[in-house]
Amino acid sequence: VRRRLHSCIALLSASKTHWGKWCSRLHSAEERPLCIGCKNKSSGRKYSELVLDEELDRENNNEITLLLTAFDGGSPQRSGTVIIHVTVLDANDNAPVFSQTVYKASLPENSPPDTLVITVTATDADEGINSQSHTVLTILPSIKNYYSLVTTEQLDRELVSDYNITITATDEGSPPLSSSKTVQLTVADINDNPPVFEEKSYSAYVTENNKPGSTLCSVAARDPDWRQNGTVVYSLLPGEVNGAPVSSYVSVNGDTGVIHAVRAFDYEHFRSFKVHVMARDNGSPPLSSNVTVNVFVSDVNDNSPQILDFKFVSSYNDNTLPVDQTLRKSPTDFSDVFGDCDDSPEVGM
Repeated sequence: VRRRLHSCIALLSASKTHWGKWCSRLHSAEERPLCIGCKNKSSGRKYSELVLDEELDRENNNEITLLLTAFDGGSPQRSGTVIIHVTVLDANDNAPVFSQTVYKASLPENSPPDTLVITVTATDADEGINSQSHTVLTILPSIKNYYSLVTTEQLDRELVSDYNITITATDEGSPPLSSSKTVQLTVADINDNPPVFEEKSYSAYVTENNKPGSTLCSVAARDPDWRQNGTVVYSLLPGEVNGAPVSSYVSVNGDTGVIHAVRAFDYEHFRSFKVHVMARDNGSPPLSSNVTVNVFVSDVNDNSPQILDFKFVSSYNDNTLPVDQTLRKSPTDFSDVFGDCDDSPEVGM
């Protein structure tokens, strides 16, 4: 039966050879939502009807058993009984219910497509098509009322680190009822990105005779991974400058990437050199990248002039050298050519 409140259900009339006063009583082993009422037909015969005293709920009690007793007005009083079975039919008055209030899941970002995220279940207290539900999402049914949420492509934590996925379960009743829940998916990080320097190369300019420990420049690399996978450590790659290890000329701060001079530079020995810096993360296994730093040394006036060329004018009696012959020699060669000559040199250009 599917009835509204105070609806009436007519019963067969009680049969009595001699019509007189009679009444009926309704008995039930449990609290009943129905009561009995007596009516008169136009023929004068009486009949009883069941009156719905409160709303029925099939999910609480889908069948009601009543004992109806009719009493006549004679003396001695006689009675008759009948058992009434009331079957409560279903109405679509229950929406699907998920088994959890909130669903949480975590997947590493390198999970391949079709990886299982979580299995959800939704049940409906109704019956028949009123209890048949489907979910509004790309998920796969596994067994009755159980659904598996799977990935359709590989995830990337650096693009999206968290998903709030709404799953809606709708039954097939008329009108349909539905309910929704949220799946909180966290994408776990893996070390899939090496550090990347902000510049393709760096240049540092320093004046010679610099103080040891002075700052030349700084390099910076970024790693989009998370925590230790994204922590960057800087170091110098092995190399040489004028035959000496590069580490004897410069150093790099492993945490900040600041490059310092270890010693004073001399423009007259070298005017530039290259340093190769590596940025490495703390992932497992670690990933790294390298960058070149060009160091340019500028000159200062820290050397006195030196006489490099001399012009000598002398006369000889022999034919070894013609008169007014010009010789150009360095000061170290002067005595070799002229011996203990008393002539003083004349400085020329």
